[in-house]
Amino acid sequence: MRKKGWKQHAGQYVFLQCSELSIFEWHPFTLTTAPEEDYLSVHIRKSGDWTASLLKAVAGHSKDKTTKEGKRAELNFKIAVDGPYGTPSDDIFKYKTTVSIGAGVGVTPYASILKSV
Repeated sequence: MRKKGWKQHAGQYVFLQCSELSIFEWHPFTLTTAPEEDYLSVHIRKSGDWTASLLKAVAGHSKDKTTKEGKRAELNFKIAVDGPYGTPSDDIFKYKTTVSIGAGVGVTPYASILKSV
């Protein structure tokens, strides 16, 4: 998604809502975009009913579009975004030396931090 009027810090997260699936359900996802990039991205793993339904909806309502970066799906429905919200890593660039440890799903916030480095 393109950023418009958006300010974020590395490691933050957002809530996503897809009215195609449910108007009441909002799900948190960590931003994998660096603040310097002009688009917003999250990585979503199919691990439950909502994410499985989202994958099915995207596959059913998208068409492949080739861009400079490669193939991307262009959606024909809207996804609402609420956030971004802070995390303990918000202040990571205020210090000369930091140590970051993450494993499994906990490594996701570091995608945007590493892109910013």
